[in-house]
Amino acid sequence: MEKEQKCPDLHSTSSTSLKCFDRENIEIGCDSATEGSYVTFTCASLYESPAGTNSIFCSDGHWNTSTFACEPVCGRRVNRTTTSSDGENAPEEYPWTLGIYRRVADAFTNICGGTIISEKLVLTAAHCLSTSSQDDDDTFEINYMVAAGTLYNTFKDPRDTNAQYLDVIRIITETRRQEEPSTYARDIAILVTKQKFNFNDFVQPVCVSGLKNINLESGDLGMVLGWGIVKPGDEPSDKLKILEIPYKTQATCLAELPQDWRDKYLTEDKFCAGLFNQSRSICLGDGGAGLIYKNKEDDKYYVHGVVSIAHAIDGECNVQQNALYTNVSFYEEFVTNEMKNNLVKDCTLPPHPENGIWTIENEYKNPGQIVPSDTVLVVSCREGLSCPRKRRKSYAICRILCHNARLCPPVPKSLAIMECVDESQNVIGCDQATDGSTLTYSCPPLHSPPFGYNTVIHCVRGDWDSLGPKCDPICGKKVSDDVVPLLYGASKVKNIEYPWVVALYQKSKKGYKHICSGSIISYKLIITAAHCVTNYYGDPLAPDNYLVASGKLYNEYQDPRDPRAQYVKIFRIIPKRDYRAADRNYLGDIALLVTKTSIAFNHFVHPICFERLDEITLKPGAVGVIIYL
Repeated sequence: MEKEQKCPDLHSTSSTSLKCFDRENIEIGCDSATEGSYVTFTCASLYESPAGTNSIFCSDGHWNTSTFACEPVCGRRVNRTTTSSDGENAPEEYPWTLGIYRRVADAFTNICGGTIISEKLVLTAAHCLSTSSQDDDDTFEINYMVAAGTLYNTFKDPRDTNAQYLDVIRIITETRRQEEPSTYARDIAILVTKQKFNFNDFVQPVCVSGLKNINLESGDLGMVLGWGIVKPGDEPSDKLKILEIPYKTQATCLAELPQDWRDKYLTEDKFCAGLFNQSRSICLGDGGAGLIYKNKEDDKYYVHGVVSIAHAIDGECNVQQNALYTNVSFYEEFVTNEMKNNLVKDCTLPPHPENGIWTIENEYKNPGQIVPSDTVLVVSCREGLSCPRKRRKSYAICRILCHNARLCPPVPKSLAIMECVDESQNVIGCDQATDGSTLTYSCPPLHSPPFGYNTVIHCVRGDWDSLGPKCDPICGKKVSDDVVPLLYGASKVKNIEYPWVVALYQKSKKGYKHICSGSIISYKLIITAAHCVTNYYGDPLAPDNYLVASGKLYNEYQDPRDPRAQYVKIFRIIPKRDYRAADRNYLGDIALLVTKTSIAFNHFVHPICFERLDEITLKPGAVGVIIYL
């Protein structure tokens, strides 16, 4: 008698409880299912079956569907059982809302909002994110944390008893499209958290799939939640607030927005919404938050927009005008693909590879045991062999084989967002690239590849066929005063439209005194006059007596009106080699300052251009500018 084919083993997970039965309806182990067996599954609280069924069947050695794991319920508004005396919103009403916090010195400050879209993904605006030097020991992601289930603005406020704080380990932008600082087009990003959100009544995702099938109508009320300021000059809100915003047609937007402004900023990937001439609008601190609309068909909430920019007057929010939102449906493929790529399921540990062994950091596991699918296997091969990594799009850990191969050199450390595939188009680690592999990269916000660099390079005969990847800061871009990106600290844009200007401070008995100005030319380099940092003979003074401040509007050191200012200490002073101060009539009065730590570049702090100056010819009458505090 021919032995019946056995279906693949199944296991219960934290979100899905399984029961297996044979064809006689007798309960069996889910590792013993044969022809005619079936499985019923029950979803945990706040999870549901995406296929709308709770059973699958074994036939010819295969289950009749591969989609049976329960997924988080999305877009479910949680009704409060009590009403606060001040009428403020509680976070459990809209459990997908969170704050994005950036590390400033040793503290975290709420700079933007975000929206939970899966167990490890947050949707936000690209303009919220600053970058530090690729030469630093740590990547710029570690400067960010997210806080979900919170009502209060302050990081780890003791009143937020249901809060969850998660580290950000990766920032993803659309690889085919780069955010453009001049128009704020493509202002969208996804944050990947180190840990999973623990979904409960206070923390849940919003819906994002199927947006192209949902048509918003003029007057439909959406909502933005955040801790932003209410009007220019205010401080950020201490408590989470909500603003209801009507959707507007393109024709209405064109009629209400200033013509020059709309022509520049209303790009194909944006839509407008707001309250025209009603003294209410989103403002600083609301950037990155989701614009959420309820879908009448399924009674769920969907994120249609990401808060991007608002019209400004003299660098301040114009609360009489509409604002612009990144249209999430325009990027639906990008968002849903990243949700699939970062999906966390349980899976079975594979056998050890041929000619090698795998281990898990800080854990001892054996093949066949159940672990989350984001578990990292560290694979070691026999000398002279290498291991191709698993496909990123394969959500169960697969069998790994070691083979003979010529590896390309390790990819230099870079801010670039990279992806490598082998000759069969399987996603691999870029440190495992062999002949026929391809590396594709894009740059994070406010960066671009240097002139002459290709963003696609190939591994050929054990070496890369071109330079890269490399991302240099975009230089010499003025900040316009008719628009304001809505991260906290973005006020008074008009007065710092030249974001490379720094103030140089010298230590005195009364504190730090402003003595000179300078210009940023890279993450750790400032150009200034030699006489500012040398003695009478032209010798450099002690660097510990100086520091530089970027992103400042006001002269006073640590002026509280400069919320976006960055202060960095000087590590080294390098005057021009032949500079001798008064002895040579200040010939060569130029110096470089090397900072101890990198300056974080954002829309209000970035460098001036200085390379290829010999190719630029100034004509008589050309007007330059001098900016100083």
